[in-house]
Amino acid sequence: ADIITITGDLNTNTISEEIRLVSNDNDSSKFSWLGGLFIFNNPSDRNNAIIFGTDSGLPNTPFQQNLFNDIVRSGYALFGNVGFQLSNTLDVTVGIRYDSEKNDTEARRFYSNNGMEFEIPEFGFISESFDKNATFNALSPKIGFSYSSYDKNQLYYLSVSRGFRPGGINSFEAELDRIQFDPEFSWNYEAGFKSFAKNRKVQLSGSLFYIDWDNQQVLTVFGYVDNIGQARSAGAEFELQAAPLKGVKLGVNLGYQDSKTVEYTSTDPDTGAIIDFANNRSIFAPEWNTGLFAQYDIIKNEKITTTISTDYSWQTATFFDLENELEQDAYGLLNARIALKTKRFTLDFWARNITDVTYFSFGFNNGDGRLSALYGLPATVGSSLSLKF
Repeated sequence: ADIITITGDLNTNTISEEIRLVSNDNDSSKFSWLGGLFIFNNPSDRNNAIIFGTDSGLPNTPFQQNLFNDIVRSGYALFGNVGFQLSNTLDVTVGIRYDSEKNDTEARRFYSNNGMEFEIPEFGFISESFDKNATFNALSPKIGFSYSSYDKNQLYYLSVSRGFRPGGINSFEAELDRIQFDPEFSWNYEAGFKSFAKNRKVQLSGSLFYIDWDNQQVLTVFGYVDNIGQARSAGAEFELQAAPLKGVKLGVNLGYQDSKTVEYTSTDPDTGAIIDFANNRSIFAPEWNTGLFAQYDIIKNEKITTTISTDYSWQTATFFDLENELEQDAYGLLNARIALKTKRFTLDFWARNITDVTYFSFGFNNGDGRLSALYGLPATVGSSLSLKF
């Protein structure tokens, strides 16, 4: 059936630079500091065409919706950390970061059939364009404590930090109050430990975390990014690593998270009904996940190393939408890799999703009752070469 075809072209460039100043590494000093500046410029342009076919149920088919936008994101960040050794086993670190980002967006949407522009107002197919700019600023503090045993085989830590994600502009949103979305903020709390066996061949680590989001950014079923009133996530992570033989590394990890929307309502643009998302599970947040890995390093000489590794990851069901209607069932992926490494190059041969599991990596509601989803990569093999200069 000829229902809908989507094509797109994205061109983007990023220029960034980071400068850091760090205090001297002096074992006799109980004081350390770090400061820096980060700047970036990211211009991009995107051209999309959505072609509605003769089986789409719409008039005047085939026709296409043309979407063009030019976006320039630029900004800078100033950051600094100060560390102080309170005792031989207790350290404290205090940091702060200031971010400023500017977004300039030009967007145009129109409809065409055989090269001629037209509109179908009764279906909402109306040509639109806008030029919008916005600036987002934030101050993000953090503080952390760490305690290590005298033999350095035990480490315990506690940290509190504020996270920031800049707001943005919905390129093709017709409603004026939905064109711009606000920054996302979060308070992140984490406590954990790392424990080593005396021979350092076994390591056990774990952490508990709690994240409290304000204005969390989400992609709605109606195709635009919006801010949730509140969301939260709490969970735990554990990892065990071992090196039982020379060149052999084994590991297993386990994670749990309870991530939910606390407060968020939206209005259906067609019916005007209020949609309440409270207590729904967060998107892309499986309740349980686990993984296994094994690695063997063969060092023939000081110039070349061969690494053979495999890993398996598994997760429980996850949702792609706030309504918790688009669900991907539990699945696991098996991968393998062989790498040849020298001082200046790495040659990889890899295989991903070896058992050819069928799964969806992303899904969304088109807002008109139709559901869409993207398949994850099938069984895939390949190679890559990286060089260092």
